[in-house]
Amino acid sequence: AGISRMEMARPSSGFMQATRKGRDGQWTMQQPVKGARLDNDRMAKLLRALLEARAERVVADADVTKTGLDDLQATLRIAVWHGDDVASGQQLLIGKEVPEFKDEVYAKLADSDCVCTIRKTIVAALNIRAADLRDPVVFPLS
Repeated sequence: AGISRMEMARPSSGFMQATRKGRDGQWTMQQPVKGARLDNDRMAKLLRALLEARAERVVADADVTKTGLDDLQATLRIAVWHGDDVASGQQLLIGKEVPEFKDEVYAKLADSDCVCTIRKTIVAALNIRAADLRDPVVFPLS
């Protein structure tokens, strides 16, 4: 059934939650502005960037406080759910820049101890304000 809900949280720009429902699969913001229509193409681009993220390297014995991956330090937390199953949610934590590889940042799934690095370009694609995801159409006919 595809991704039906997404949440993003950043210390710099707050929390955003969106859901996709209906026959047309329209994305709608739930927070911070409940009921605001989102641009489906922009949402697809954002989710594509997330789903195409690949680990560059695995980090053995990583300290989550030094990598910025404890829940309070994370630069970005993004979670997605499939269908109506609440248990299907997965959360990705993105942390600090990797000192030895300036084009990479630390990342891990919230329910895993495995830490890896991902390219910073993925973070740039995910670093979008909730307002920039809104549908610019004022009067939709659908």
